[in-house]
Amino acid sequence: MDDRPNLIFVFADAFRSSAIGGEPGSDPTHTPNLNALAAQGVTMTHAVSNYPICSPYRAMLMTGQYSFRNGVTGNCCSMPGYEQNYLRPSAHTLTDALNGAGYGVGYVGKWHLEKPHAPYVGSPDGKGYFWNEFTPPERRHGIGFWCAYNTYDNHFQPEYWLTGMPRDQRSSVAKWSPRFETDVGLAFLINEKEQFRPKDKPFALFLSFNPPHTPFEQVPAELLKRFAGKTPVDLLVRGNVSLGDQTLPARLARMYAANYFAMVDGIDAEIGRLTQALDKMNLANNTLVVFTSDHGEMMGSQCLMYKGYAYDESVRVPFVARWPGRIPAGRRSDALLGAPDIMPTLLDTLGLASHTPTEVQGTSLAGALTGASPVDAPDSAFLFNIADGWRGVRTARYTYYTNLVDPSQTVLFDNDADPFQKSNIVVEQPTVAQTLHARTLRWMVETGDPSALAEIRHSA
Repeated sequence: MDDRPNLIFVFADAFRSSAIGGEPGSDPTHTPNLNALAAQGVTMTHAVSNYPICSPYRAMLMTGQYSFRNGVTGNCCSMPGYEQNYLRPSAHTLTDALNGAGYGVGYVGKWHLEKPHAPYVGSPDGKGYFWNEFTPPERRHGIGFWCAYNTYDNHFQPEYWLTGMPRDQRSSVAKWSPRFETDVGLAFLINEKEQFRPKDKPFALFLSFNPPHTPFEQVPAELLKRFAGKTPVDLLVRGNVSLGDQTLPARLARMYAANYFAMVDGIDAEIGRLTQALDKMNLANNTLVVFTSDHGEMMGSQCLMYKGYAYDESVRVPFVARWPGRIPAGRRSDALLGAPDIMPTLLDTLGLASHTPTEVQGTSLAGALTGASPVDAPDSAFLFNIADGWRGVRTARYTYYTNLVDPSQTVLFDNDADPFQKSNIVVEQPTVAQTLHARTLRWMVETGDPSALAEIRHSA
């Protein structure tokens, strides 16, 4: 038997950092299993989603490259102008590296890295565009077991392509998607009759839950019971929510806060099922378990909803890792971890640093995970939203971003003094703003941002 460590990488969609409950300033969620995971491992307190939208994050996770380099500069869908948003078959991904190192790789849940094409799969959205798509085996990047879809927002009736299915077949399931996907993940672990992976190899399992992403209405009734009678005052406790605001985002937040937090509780329950299974199967001590998210959710903060913003509710994500005996229990690291850093960090932590592709742009923060050695971590995380024209950085203390189209929108927050990012201090702190603008330009150049040259000339 190969005794190399296993990997379980779980990431939810739109699960913000404050949604892990039990800490000062956290949301009113009940997350005992994630709290236990953190108590048994390490929490990266400054993990960010550099481009807080689904497909760009997933491409950065898989390639270790920023969007300008990997080509996924927006969500994968059939909208005009989005034709080039897909994971390139030539990309050398995290799953390719694990497969090349001899791991049995499985992927369950939302993929959202494929380009929809005619004849389209399923029904269009309200604007006439298509989102779901089949990923043929040759585009699965070393993933041997497949139970996934591109993107399909029906939590109660999810549909999947299984490993051997053709494009014109899908498996429809009448179960809340995180529960079904955890069922499949547990079957992958048990691996009866080797139907999921070779039993003599280490495994790497990726579980990609769609909730707590919209539609918020689709949450099991039993998860909502804990929030019965709770008002928006009880639920929307962050200091940057205007409870009396009558804009559409504010009204949506008041309407759906309980549903969102109930979904968070449901995700936590699935984490509990996974960790309990690892304990029962005596796999816990040889398995690196990671929980994170592709981006956050505004849920009324700054009178906004959903994602794609530079505010912490959108860009800060949980990142908790457990590996008993290798990661000291209860550690907290303030190293800035971005999506492109995850691939080299995981490979390095697993002892597979030599399998990291040379074209990776991220930095290994394995030392921050294990505490084994000092970490030469990035001094900032690059934040960007190509569609909306903004670029910026987040440091351990500050958030700075500017709009390339309209620089008057430039914002600077002191996150230590103003954790809810309510006061723009760009005028009061011009030296800090200039320093962070220069850092932003450096990131633009290093990541291959096509706007870098024009912005350098503009700033000169």
